[in-house]
Amino acid sequence: MTVRIYIMPIVETPLNGIIYRCPKYIGMNAHGIQITTAEAGLEELRPAMMDYGFQKVCIYIADVTPAQHSILSSKTDVLSAPVNIDNNLTAGAVNTVKDFLELIHIPAGWVTTFKTYRQVLRLIGWLFQFMQRLHGIYPHKLFDGQATLNTTYGQLTPEWQATLLQCGQSFGFDTSGLTSNTTLRTILKFMADQFDDQPLNCGLITL
Repeated sequence: MTVRIYIMPIVETPLNGIIYRCPKYIGMNAHGIQITTAEAGLEELRPAMMDYGFQKVCIYIADVTPAQHSILSSKTDVLSAPVNIDNNLTAGAVNTVKDFLELIHIPAGWVTTFKTYRQVLRLIGWLFQFMQRLHGIYPHKLFDGQATLNTTYGQLTPEWQATLLQCGQSFGFDTSGLTSNTTLRTILKFMADQFDDQPLNCGLITL
């Protein structure tokens, strides 16, 4: 078996008045509660996930067999990293990764062949950490069908403007970039950069 990293959707299921979340195709949430039926062949996998705040996407890390990896990597809504994440991205991989990330509201203009998979995943992981705190402060989805990465700070509601400011300040970050004409893609990358490329412990692996 081999530890592999995926970026994949989250499914939300109401049970007894509570919304439970788990990685799509896996069926079980982080607390070991079976939420949905797992994809055939993936029944034994356990979640080790980091979600993008309330957005329905996560980084999923698992010790998988070749057959299990084949199942996950075949899904069009799953992005899989190679075993050696210290390799640089190829030109083809850059295009694939950028297109995938943009679709799930993750700014990706910075992804180049000069980056390793670990560097890309690390920045995304820190962005997920930022979004988790953001949604902890204001428990609503930022990308709810109205806002996009090209939405400017000035176009956001006063509640979202205040939340972004408070979240940045809670990390001790420079928030001078939160100006009326600054887009969310610029703001989120600006915030993620301020984690200063620190290693991120994700349990089974450190990014």
